[in-house]
Amino acid sequence: MKIKKGDFLLFLVPVLLFLVPFLALRGGEGESALISVSGDVIMTIDLTEIRDEIIELDDTFHSTILVRDGRIGFLSAACPDQTCVRTGMIDRAGQISVCVPSRTVIRVTGGVPEIDAVVR
Repeated sequence: MKIKKGDFLLFLVPVLLFLVPFLALRGGEGESALISVSGDVIMTIDLTEIRDEIIELDDTFHSTILVRDGRIGFLSAACPDQTCVRTGMIDRAGQISVCVPSRTVIRVTGGVPEIDAVVR
């Protein structure tokens, strides 16, 4: 069986239709991380600095957050399901890690500029 030009296009078009939005939505390198508890931002971390830091949050469910090599994530938490710890380290703009029982959110920002307003 010989592959014709039309067969190749039938394969290529769906692949491109999948890849273009995927690559467009993918965030760039994160510049900072916001740590919030119950919707209130309690700390902003600059991920471009080279440092190792452990942050202890003493809330209902004691959480430990690790910052290392431009990445951030939950090291440990006292919540029952440990989903936040299993999320791992995050480092790209738009990524989040959430500990629902403690209402703690880590959000990586930067990389892709946000639009403040549109002027006509």
